[in-house]
Order: sequence, then C-alpha cells, then structure tokens
Amino acid sequence: MTSKEVDALARKRMPLPDDAGLCDMMLYHILIAIYGEYREGIISEANAKVEKARAMEKHRELELQERIYKQTTKRTLELEIIAREAQKDHKCPLCAKMYDIFTGYRGRETE
Repeated sequence: MTSKEVDALARKRMPLPDDAGLCDMMLYHILIAIYGEYREGIISEANAKVEKARAMEKHRELELQERIYKQTTKRTLELEIIAREAQKDHKCPLCAKMYDIFTGYRGRETE
C-alpha cells in the first residue's frame, strides 16, 4: 500500500486489509494516534502535520527497504538451488564454496 492509501484508511478509521504489511500496520497505528491526539487537543495542528510527514516519509523508506529485501531473498533462494545442483553434480571446489556462503554453512563446523 502507499502512504496515502494507509493515511486515507487511518483518517476514516477504516480497517487495514488482511494482507497489509508490517510497514503499513505501523504507519496506520501511528497515524491513528496522531489523529486521535489532534482531535483531543493534545497536540496542535502544526505538530500533527510535522509528525504525520515524518511518519509518512519513514514509511516510504521502510517500504523500499522491505521491497529490496524481498527481491534479494527471492534471488538468493534461486541462486541457492543452482549452487546446490552445481556443487552436487560437478564437485567443483568453487561451487562448493559458493554454496556454503549462500546457505550459511561456511564456518559452522568451527562454531
């Protein structure tokens, strides 16, 4: 979800979709708190705008990091399969080293 979509739901106090990610849930609850504090007169409109802008910006940053993480994990899992096959089929020392690095096995025997 985009920051604006989450904001629209929080402003109307509508629930997030069941498949909302962690970044979306965090932003949603932060915005609900900001809107609630503003409505109750605990914080000023100016303060609410600043806090909302900070939360929205952080959401965009975390969303990008999460997307990069998911893409990298997917690629790593695909490479792990290829590396396992190469190491098993060819007994290449370089392939074995690459497989150990991908799977995290490298150095475990000494731990």
